[in-house]
Amino acid sequence: MLAKGGNPALTLMSLLLLLWKEAAGIEVPQDSKIQQDLKQPPTIIKQSVKDYIVDPRDNTIIIECEAKGNPVPTFSWRRNGRFITIGKDPRVTMRKRSGTLEIGFRNGGRPEDYEGEYQCFATNDFGVALSNKILLRVS
Repeated sequence: MLAKGGNPALTLMSLLLLLWKEAAGIEVPQDSKIQQDLKQPPTIIKQSVKDYIVDPRDNTIIIECEAKGNPVPTFSWRRNGRFITIGKDPRVTMRKRSGTLEIGFRNGGRPEDYEGEYQCFATNDFGVALSNKILLRVS
C-alpha cells in the first residue's frame, strides 16, 4: 500500500478521508416506527440563560428546561446543590411533559426568596442530561 519512498502520513490521511467519506453516508432511518423504537439517553434541547435576572414585580418566574430521549425523560431540579421537592412549596410547579419550573407570586411571597443557582436533570433508563447551572437573581 505504501509505495517505496512514499509519505506514511499522506497515506494515513488518504485512508482516513476515505473512511470518513464512507461513514458520512450513514443515516438514521426516518421511518417513524424505527424512530419510536430507537432508545436514546436524554438530551437537553431548551434551557434558560445562565445569568437569569428577574423583575421583582413579575408574578411568575419561569426557569426553562426541556429534553428529548427515549424513553421520555423525567425531570428533577437542584437549587444551590440540593434537590428540590416539587409540591412541597405551593408556589413551585413543574410543567407537564417538561422540566420547566414555574414559581408564582400571585398569593404572596417574594422573588428574592428564590434567588440561587438552579440546575435541571433529565433522566431515563439510558442516562442523565444536565442543564447549565442557571444563576437566578432579582434585579
